[in-house]
Amino acid sequence: MNQAPEGKGRSVGPAGWLGVALVVAAASMFVVSSPSYSPESLQKKDPVGSVAAAYALAALWHRAPLDPGAFESALAGGADFSVAARMLGLRARSVRVTSSAIMEAPHPMILLLKETPDVVVTREFLEGRQRKAGARFVVLAEIHGDEAVVLDPVVGRFTMPVSDLAESAGGTGTMWAPNP
Repeated sequence: MNQAPEGKGRSVGPAGWLGVALVVAAASMFVVSSPSYSPESLQKKDPVGSVAAAYALAALWHRAPLDPGAFESALAGGADFSVAARMLGLRARSVRVTSSAIMEAPHPMILLLKETPDVVVTREFLEGRQRKAGARFVVLAEIHGDEAVVLDPVVGRFTMPVSDLAESAGGTGTMWAPNP
């Protein structure tokens, strides 16, 4: 075993310094490129997610838009779920997303699901699905006990604990309901 001469400290060789430089560079790139999402920025960046979620919710109501082009246009620019609901003969209501609101929701709702490593990414990894970075719109279809059934355009249908869904979702959701 090599020992440093007395009075001198151990030195790091070129490979060690290269390793340190790579770790620092990787950490810096991660911090700089880590996305931050707000519902507003996502609606402008990911109109396909809003359209897919709206069609999924429309299917749960057994409805289809008379004019798919207008339906998709209402969702593509700023994800106007209120206009899309009216096109289906429904009304939209904004809901503050909490565990109790999810448990008491009388109807399915569209949620902004943020990427959460301990819930969504792990589930995708365990199921062998490719991970897609970024937040997206999903549909909370139903509740079974304390499990939420989620329809996700990226992942498909899955269940997760309501408490995890409440933590993973953006601040508000949109519930569609029949007109009074």
